[in-house]
Amino acid sequence: MQNSFTNIIQQMGEKSEVVQEIENIVQNAHFVGFAVDVTYSTFTVLTNDAWKERANGIPHNSFLFAASPNWLKSTFDNFTNELKVNIASDEDPEIILLRVTEEYELPSKDIWLATKIDKFKSLETKELHDGVVFDELSRNEIQYAGLKCRVLGTFYIDEHQNLTFGSDIENYYGAKILYVYKPSVEGLENIVNFETQKKIQEELSENHINLSNLVPFGD
Repeated sequence: MQNSFTNIIQQMGEKSEVVQEIENIVQNAHFVGFAVDVTYSTFTVLTNDAWKERANGIPHNSFLFAASPNWLKSTFDNFTNELKVNIASDEDPEIILLRVTEEYELPSKDIWLATKIDKFKSLETKELHDGVVFDELSRNEIQYAGLKCRVLGTFYIDEHQNLTFGSDIENYYGAKILYVYKPSVEGLENIVNFETQKKIQEELSENHINLSNLVPFGD
């Protein structure tokens, strides 16, 4: 049995209003990690320096979102990061909105912290001038870090086939893979203004206002 989202696509096509709303939120977002521990109220995210650098950093209290790669496909290109809705997926699309609250200490942190300390203690004067370089294995492991995030809510398709924002997670599964992204400026604007835009659309619909008849400021 196909889910409601698949039916929306079949009835309205790839450029349905719901798909457009989702792609407005995820547009130009940067992949920053994986959700490694999920509860109803918190996410633990595994990230690394390379992913954070491509996203221009992840400040404290910044917004992130998580989504399943089964329905949200990414190019994972170093220069562009186009996210598209996979209309062939049978999985209900959900975008879980997160806020970074603190760092999370990975289980291997003590090992690699000791490695860094031993490296610095063994430095010679020549290395101070030439630059400190870790071996490849150490460098790859040291760059990984954990983030603790608070769940703010979920964008999902409601029974009326509209994109809606709820204040919690309805369910979660331990084996489910979720990718975590940092929204772009444009995407964040659509996230922040989502409820306001919905209310305006409802008011316009109720009052049967034709937007083409509105006179822009300055005319």
